[in-house]
Amino acid sequence: MENNRYDNWFADLSDDERDQVTILDAYFATRSNVPGESEATGRHLAPEYKTTQDIIDELMPMMSVSPHIVSKYLLLKGYTMATYDDGTIKWAIWRDIDMAGQID
Repeated sequence: MENNRYDNWFADLSDDERDQVTILDAYFATRSNVPGESEATGRHLAPEYKTTQDIIDELMPMMSVSPHIVSKYLLLKGYTMATYDDGTIKWAIWRDIDMAGQID
């Protein structure tokens, strides 16, 4: 069902917004929404907590990506948030460091 929501959302995007999703797909190709192990080495994925703005800032050299597109993409892909002691939240992301540079 979640995949169906994503497909419907994606189908309604403009060409520019779909380009933003293409950039997000590349960025998240070596990241996961749950802890786990690297497919390449079996080592644990590294936690990488980021705000929506952190992600936008990292992608800015490639393309300007809207906060709404980033947030909706992450929600529909099953990413959750972690709350810090000070009450702020960040996206809970796990990165496969061993697969860095290995985008299909």
